[in-house]
Amino acid sequence: MNDLLRPRSRCALALVLLCLARPVSGEVVSLQPVADTSIFSLTPNNNWGGADFFNGGTAGNLGINRGLIRFDFGAVPPGSTLLSATLSFEVIRQPVAGHQNSLFDVRRMLVSWGEGAQAPVPPGDVGLPAGSGEATWNNRFGDALPWAQPGGLAGVDFVNQASASTFVSQIGDPVEFNSPGLLADLQFWINNPNQNFGWMLATQQEGTGRTARSFASRESGFGPVLTLEFTPVPEPATWTLLALGLLGLLAARRRR
Repeated sequence: MNDLLRPRSRCALALVLLCLARPVSGEVVSLQPVADTSIFSLTPNNNWGGADFFNGGTAGNLGINRGLIRFDFGAVPPGSTLLSATLSFEVIRQPVAGHQNSLFDVRRMLVSWGEGAQAPVPPGDVGLPAGSGEATWNNRFGDALPWAQPGGLAGVDFVNQASASTFVSQIGDPVEFNSPGLLADLQFWINNPNQNFGWMLATQQEGTGRTARSFASRESGFGPVLTLEFTPVPEPATWTLLALGLLGLLAARRRR
């Protein structure tokens, strides 16, 4: 009977197996941005931070729009492991005629920027002169701290490679980013919150007019949504239970 575990040993083993067999269930949270705005090449000192939209893409006059967006991850416990992520936008405006569909990228920002509070209204929608600390095409913060080049420079202000890409067509069609690169950005920010400067949103076809789109901003009440599924760090009680079970198993085997 030496090949059989004694009762105490069986109990300890059962406890360990119970801990190990617990399913890894992800928690899900949906986040709204804490900052979003756009910068425009034709009004390089204007800001849109308080508008209910932000822009990306190239207008019919070939003015280039780039969006900036950032989320806060306080709802995700430090040390958590991300399982999946989806970034969703809603197109609310497009060129009246002859709009061009295109691929849009999100790229991880490498420097900080200020959302601002200017709230332009139609029909102009070219922003309003920026105040102190408000992002523009020329500057990250009003009349101070310029981008490495106007509009931002790849490799300095934002990463060279797109984190995710998706096709943007027209109002009513879903715009969702979901990729391993997007997930890697988010895991990096959760592990390094002081490096969370958000993403830049831009079309791949910036030389093509009428690819511009307006997206609902956080001020609109139905702006971008980032949905995360993650596994939080195991609670100390779980590890304590597992350790006690292992110790009990070892003790029982030594008494055989």
